[in-house]
Amino acid sequence: MDNNILNSILSLLDQRYINGSIIKSERLASSKDQRNITVQLKPSSFRSSTSKAILCKVSDSHVTIQRSGESIDINEISKFGQLLNDEMSRLFNFDVFGCCSQYLRCSDAISCTHEDLFFASGCMYKKHLEAGRIFYGNNRNID
Repeated sequence: MDNNILNSILSLLDQRYINGSIIKSERLASSKDQRNITVQLKPSSFRSSTSKAILCKVSDSHVTIQRSGESIDINEISKFGQLLNDEMSRLFNFDVFGCCSQYLRCSDAISCTHEDLFFASGCMYKKHLEAGRIFYGNNRNID
């Protein structure tokens, strides 16, 4: 179960989350049947923090998202890629900022293109893009 579920979760995550962190399965001391999937930030030019958080708890039959408590049948995990990526974006808090130097590229892609999605979780322009409001570039829809 251990490597299979970890590999399944990794296959659903945006590669930029994987590149910016160390994701492991750790056995709970209190239970041989339960594990935590932990995420530890790697240091980068965008942050010095190496904070660690629990993404989810895994049992024989369910994956439980740590923050929301939402439980997913382990056999249905492949249907929950968006939920896991959303949870990854909420794991760590970064200072809010307006936008980065990639705002035109993001506008043209209609999504955040920043290499560090953890850092980008503080970007207000990313939130505008996710809401369909594009202020710049070829896809501009706000005057």
